[in-house]
Amino acid sequence: MRPLVRPEGCDYESQYALRFRLLHEEGRPLRKWLETRLGRWKTSGGAFRFSLRGECQLLEVPEEGERPETGFALHPYVGAEGMEPKGSLQSGPNFTPEEINPPRFISRNRPVVLPMGKMVKMFSFILVTTALVMGRGSWALENCLQEQSRLRAQVYLLETRVKRQQVKISQLLHEQEVQLLDKGEENSVIDLGVKRQYADCSEIFNDGYKQSGFYKIKPLQSPAEFSVYCDMSDGGGWTVIQRRSDGSENFNRGWSDYENGFGNFVQKNGEYWLGNRNLHLLTTQGDYTLKINLADFEKNSRYAQYKNFKVGDEKNSYDLHIGEYSGTAGDSLTGNFHPEVQWWASHQRMKFSTWDRDNDNYEGNCAKEDQSGWWFNRCHSANLNGLYHKGPYTAKTDNGIVWHTWHGWWYSLKSVVMKIRPNDFIPNIV
Repeated sequence: MRPLVRPEGCDYESQYALRFRLLHEEGRPLRKWLETRLGRWKTSGGAFRFSLRGECQLLEVPEEGERPETGFALHPYVGAEGMEPKGSLQSGPNFTPEEINPPRFISRNRPVVLPMGKMVKMFSFILVTTALVMGRGSWALENCLQEQSRLRAQVYLLETRVKRQQVKISQLLHEQEVQLLDKGEENSVIDLGVKRQYADCSEIFNDGYKQSGFYKIKPLQSPAEFSVYCDMSDGGGWTVIQRRSDGSENFNRGWSDYENGFGNFVQKNGEYWLGNRNLHLLTTQGDYTLKINLADFEKNSRYAQYKNFKVGDEKNSYDLHIGEYSGTAGDSLTGNFHPEVQWWASHQRMKFSTWDRDNDNYEGNCAKEDQSGWWFNRCHSANLNGLYHKGPYTAKTDNGIVWHTWHGWWYSLKSVVMKIRPNDFIPNIV
């Protein structure tokens, strides 16, 4: 064998050194195998020279007529540009590919022998590893989707439980209010003894009790007596059916609460709704006058008064009936302030609506949008059970404590008192 010869133009810093140990008999074609396996080659000065991506290599080949040894080995020093050869082969020894062992590749820093069998095993290992990684990714994605579904189901279950708890809390609060009235604060109700039962506050007044406060009454058709605030001023004998004073009470309630009544039946200025059932029992006893006292945050006050106030029964959804108007606040309940709005603004003969019992004439749900229970039409020109804003306000809907003919839809009043007494009431001043 000749020593390696550096061809002209080769850079030692980037060259590949190749060494062939040819092992077989003469006369067999090597060129075709080399072209097939390594690319195109050419010779110069008795040695093979080829380039990999433009770099030079040195070869050691047998002299002419010299019998080669069996087999050959290729030892390149791998460079940064890779190992794909380019160039052309013009002459060389003759050997068949089957009779030549595959080359051994050696790195620049440390020789590494990679026979063909090991390369096949490595390739197979890479394929198996890739398949496992992809399979694991698919499994992880499936688990992620299942986890999302599970979490959504848990969130829905929790939301359902929260809603049920809210309903239960509302019921407990209502029961607590009743207990507060019936047990906790008995001293707040004026005791009239067992002398008689009174159908309303006008009878109490005419029986000689002129002090305003909470009294027990029992309308003629009521199965039991209940507590109510009696206003003995302003001519006396007024049964207060609703009060708004400070926003301390939640008036965004369901049908059951508005039917049975709710609020603070203990404090003098406590907010409450007497209950639609009680309103029906009171107003079926005779003809009653409804008086509404209103006040704003600028210390102004107005009132509206209606004859023949009556509330229907449960079968008719506690519908509202009112008669002739008088007062200083304007007639917002009947919508007579403008003929073009009366068809949608009047509350006359409207059924009572709450967020869970929609009886209005609107395509949506007025009670839900305005967050209160009331005799809505499409939707209102008066809503005295609205949210407690402090004067002028902005909102998606006119959901404040509204009396349109005084302050319009976008001013929420400071205080409201709705009270009734018989049309023919004559005070006993004796």
